[in-house]
Amino acid sequence: MLKNVNKMLKKISRLRYTCPHCGQACLSFWRKQALGPATTAVCGSCGKRVSVGPGALLSMLPILAAFIIARQLAWPAAAGVTLLLAGACLAAYISHRFVPLVRR
Repeated sequence: MLKNVNKMLKKISRLRYTCPHCGQACLSFWRKQALGPATTAVCGSCGKRVSVGPGALLSMLPILAAFIIARQLAWPAAAGVTLLLAGACLAAYISHRFVPLVRR
């Protein structure tokens, strides 16, 4: 199982997003996950700045929901951490699939 997780993480780390300025690959999966509406990154191809729109904040709702549920149910710490990790994975998927890069 750990071998499969390692293969999946390697595949994700090779993923690149297209620059809205030049159309070339510019950001890795992990760099896009770190972007917020107030932060920017520089395209490695054209040097122009890119970011995500304010709608990116909605992708964080699964983490917030997991936190609230874990606090309300007063689960043991391990169950709460597992729920938060599931929320973080869902938030990363939503950001990956539905949050586009925008020009800045």
